[in-house]
Amino acid sequence: WHKVAKCASFDKEMKGLFKLAIPFTSYSILSNILDLMEVAVIGHLIGTEDLTAYYLVGFVISISTMWVDGIWSAVYTACGHAVGAEQYKLAGQYVQMVTILYQVWFLPFCVFWWFYFEDFVLWLGFDEEVKDIAATYAIVAFVHTIVSPYDSALHYLLEVTGREVYSSVIGVLGSAASFGAVLGCAMTWDITLLH
Repeated sequence: WHKVAKCASFDKEMKGLFKLAIPFTSYSILSNILDLMEVAVIGHLIGTEDLTAYYLVGFVISISTMWVDGIWSAVYTACGHAVGAEQYKLAGQYVQMVTILYQVWFLPFCVFWWFYFEDFVLWLGFDEEVKDIAATYAIVAFVHTIVSPYDSALHYLLEVTGREVYSSVIGVLGSAASFGAVLGCAMTWDITLLH
């Protein structure tokens, strides 16, 4: 028991872990709450067909990017090692390589879905209205996904260089801006998702 109690003691290492865990946990909780509120606004104020389209587009993007998402985790580890060895240029090169690789990998999927997305939605059994809403929203969502590696790269570099609080604040502000935009549009105009 002595060794277990020693591991659970609140020492310098435990303080360091809490220093990292608090901003990451806060960011995770707040961004997920804002994402849930965004979904609620879309479902209740805009419409269930739009919510269906929102999730369909998210699903298609997920299956298109899952092939390259693992490399982001590898780069996060490699950047941490490079920064720890004070090889900042190498860390930057890792991030540049993965950003370019992500986009090169994702662009063929964009072309594929440009031609087959509507057929896929109909194949899943959804009606024409959901297909039309999803096809319109997909354009914006795919552009966002093409640009998103730059945001991810910024967060990774901030996190491995000891600026995790700043990274978390930027992430929460981004989620809040997304929610605010959806809520503002839903309350101001009689809209569907860009349709």
